[in-house]
Amino acid sequence: MIITCPTFVARVTAMQEAALGPLQRAQCRVHLLYCRDCQRYLQQMEQITAAARVEQPPEEPDAAKLDALKKLLPPRS
Repeated sequence: MIITCPTFVARVTAMQEAALGPLQRAQCRVHLLYCRDCQRYLQQMEQITAAARVEQPPEEPDAAKLDALKKLLPPRS
């Protein structure tokens, strides 16, 4: 069965996360063979995903949060 562009778009995230079954994955691959628009869409989604994965430095906890957490811990003996 050949899938449509809207079906492909709906499956892109699952495809990127390797969450599709073999038939759905094969249908997406076949669709990409002939659909330049979806090839471009997939490339854009991969770029967005890669940009979102850029590591951010850890946020420094503020003093108020640290004090609140310390109050929750039992006193040291």
